[in-house]
Amino acid sequence: MIKCEGWSNKVQTAQFVTALVFLRVEGDVSESGSVRSFRSLNSIIQTAEASFELRFENTGNVDLQPQGDITIYNMWGEVRGSIPINQQTNYGNVVANSIRQFLFSWKGENSFFDIGRYKAVVTLGFGEETKSFVNSSTYFWIVPYQQILVLAVILLLLYLFFSWITRRYIRHMLIIAGINPDHVATGKTAYISRFNDQTLMSVKKSNRGLKKYKKLLVPISFGMDDLHKRLKGVHTISARIITFIQFLFSYRLLLVTLVVMIAISFGLIWYFNSVHVVNRQYEVVISDVNNKITISSEEIFYNNLAGAKQAGIENSTEQTFSINITNTSGKLGVAALTKLKLETNGYFVNKLNSDLERKVERTIIIYDPKLSASALALSQLLGGALLSAGDESTLNTISIMVGSDLISE
Repeated sequence: MIKCEGWSNKVQTAQFVTALVFLRVEGDVSESGSVRSFRSLNSIIQTAEASFELRFENTGNVDLQPQGDITIYNMWGEVRGSIPINQQTNYGNVVANSIRQFLFSWKGENSFFDIGRYKAVVTLGFGEETKSFVNSSTYFWIVPYQQILVLAVILLLLYLFFSWITRRYIRHMLIIAGINPDHVATGKTAYISRFNDQTLMSVKKSNRGLKKYKKLLVPISFGMDDLHKRLKGVHTISARIITFIQFLFSYRLLLVTLVVMIAISFGLIWYFNSVHVVNRQYEVVISDVNNKITISSEEIFYNNLAGAKQAGIENSTEQTFSINITNTSGKLGVAALTKLKLETNGYFVNKLNSDLERKVERTIIIYDPKLSASALALSQLLGGALLSAGDESTLNTISIMVGSDLISE
């Protein structure tokens, strides 16, 4: 054992800041690449939250920075999200002869109507000498099991209801035609559901009469004639109302059937209008080994606005508070347009977000009580938005919760 006097054990660390510099030198340049794989990490999900893995292969001899987007479509072909790739960031270089992995997450509005098979399409462009494009697709399903079970029960009940009402309808048609349904039933049972054209034609009635009363609208016309006869000898208003109520009670099954059919028709119209709504709100997360960026659909919409320039930033040097805008209108782009309007009038907007769960009608400005004058000025600029003084969490901040009242502006 050797002991050295005057020496002490000490470990020291030193920090150095380095930068990775990419250079191009003269010579033969080969810019080529491809999407090695693009897939959804979960083929079946219950809510509108999907994750994707993209692996881009650079097969050339120079570094590439692929740029493009991932577009997500529902089963009806409507766009439900767009994930930008390297359009606003510069971290996505892929070095020569290598494969780089990117991870993306998408969260859309949860809607019972937007279920089924979804399609995600990635389109990338790369190259400085010659622009090249590659694309790939993947699929996933949104299947909310609980909602599907409820829908199945509703469809089963509708099926049973219409089966029963159809038998009653046919029986009523035969009675109008002067035929006893129980005498023409086939087999030992007398279920009207077993009736068909051949059975009806075997009844000893004239073909002409049967063809007349086999028309589906005959019970309706018969009912209208019955109503006319009932009201013929009634003259007072009160007596007519009582007679009409008695008529409705007599034909209650037909009336309920018509109401159900009208409700189903409106339900189908509502469904197709819902699934074909364009520009729903969403949120995306872009990440790789070193980076993770969360982007709201409002930010993406803002960046894609034609001629969207932050015109008011140079005039906003005196602004000493933060402005945050959140879209709670339920329609994509309203907060982005609000941000552009504020910037045009000399304000600087710090954050732009989307609230996928809330849909409110009136715009609300929540402000630090010390900023009441500035909040009032913003309210007047936004057409009289509601004002609400905040607490300690709103320190030096004005938050604008954009409602549907700004959609038409």
